Amino acid sequence: MLSFFVFLLALFSCFFINSKSFLILSAIISFIYLIITIFNYFLYIYTGNFLTLGTINLMLLAIDGAPFMEFLDVIVLILLSIIAGVLFCVLFYFRMIKNIANKNMAKICYFAFILLAFILNPLAKAGYDIFTVLNPQYNKHFVSILQKSIITPKPKPATKNKNIVYIYLESFSRNYLIKFPNLTPKINSLTNKIDFVNISQADGTVVTIEGLFGSQCGLPLFYYSYKKDGEGNRKFPKNIKCSSQILKEQGYYTYFIKGADLEFEKTRDFLNSRAYDEQKGKTELLKQQNFLLNEWGVNDDDMFDIAFSDFIRLSETKDKFLQVVLTVGTHVPNGFISKKCQNLVYEDEKNAMLNAVKCTDFLLYDFIDKIRKSKFGKNTIIVVQNDHLAPYGLIKGIDEKKLSDSNNLFFILDDDIDGVQIVENKGSSLDTFTTLLGYIGILDEMHFGRNILKIKSLHETLKNPNQIYQISMPLIPNLSDK
Repeated sequence: MLSFFVFLLALFSCFFINSKSFLILSAIISFIYLIITIFNYFLYIYTGNFLTLGTINLMLLAIDGAPFMEFLDVIVLILLSIIAGVLFCVLFYFRMIKNIANKNMAKICYFAFILLAFILNPLAKAGYDIFTVLNPQYNKHFVSILQKSIITPKPKPATKNKNIVYIYLESFSRNYLIKFPNLTPKINSLTNKIDFVNISQADGTVVTIEGLFGSQCGLPLFYYSYKKDGEGNRKFPKNIKCSSQILKEQGYYTYFIKGADLEFEKTRDFLNSRAYDEQKGKTELLKQQNFLLNEWGVNDDDMFDIAFSDFIRLSETKDKFLQVVLTVGTHVPNGFISKKCQNLVYEDEKNAMLNAVKCTDFLLYDFIDKIRKSKFGKNTIIVVQNDHLAPYGLIKGIDEKKLSDSNNLFFILDDDIDGVQIVENKGSSLDTFTTLLGYIGILDEMHFGRNILKIKSLHETLKNPNQIYQISMPLIPNLSDK
């Protein structure tokens, strides 16, 4: 890294300086630089990016309430790196104080080199990029494109009035189906399917709540840019219309279930803003039964059992319904093995995450199979997608090259579909629910979302789609769907 090389030149300049106060200052500046560099390094290793609005969002949303023991090794490594930085600066000071020279030119060289090191550091560029994104006046060209690209949804009556079960798989990557032989045989065997094989992850959809919002609303999520209410709490925008609300207007009862707590990542706030009729998370599920828990909440086998019972109940009592299901079994770093999968292992039985993926393959297929074999199966459309791609740097024991280039998982199951249809049209995680609404005849455009069965995705037509998505984040609260 050029920045670090220039930083070393700055340190070399200190060999010619014998000013105690100056060396204390240079040690403090060096410590700040090292902390920034360590921060950059860990961000890149564990998220695949330097600082972006997405990584800021991840830190603001996904840390509060997370089980830190799951990430103990990462936390320890970060603390050890900081301690090493402190020790380096202390040793640097005591080593430099022994020099006898005192040259002003050396001081000038130090400040020139250290300033250049900070400027060349990736964090400086990231800060500038974030500033321009959050200040649309610096992006007038992209704002003009943005205004033309956001389409207010104009729903029509559905041509397929079937119930919908929409399943989000936690941190699941399409490459699990492709690059790991025999890992997901049951998912791969599903038929009566439209399989979308070229879906990219859009900016603003890199953690679970972003994935839910992005797919259902056709917009990226930057939660902390939203306006505060009268009590100072930041709220999801209610002035835009998303998929669940469009379906409610057409008579659908809306239901959501996951094993983790609904308070995590503000899921309950999101569901309330979208007026979901029924919501179940860890707290609600434990009121039904005293389940065994993993670090995040109720295991997927128990959650799927409740979801299927509720599917039968909803099928018998509701005219039409949307049932949204979110798993937790493949959450980084190791995933979780439900009790129904205790004897189910992958070829490399020592890899916890691959065993968790194998378990998800089994549990998902079992849930889908029970729905399809029920008397309500033919009247049900099932959709499966990942909420976001796995942050591969946090997964233990898997070659990151096998996951770092993965597309998203997204397919539609319906008895009306003949065999398996492969769709190679490009799309993004903002297009998925819009494509489903297009499939059932309601609409083909929703904000940034496009029905890629009929219309090209912005991810294909725009030269810099992610830059457009980023710029839109602070503007979303001002959007209004009437």
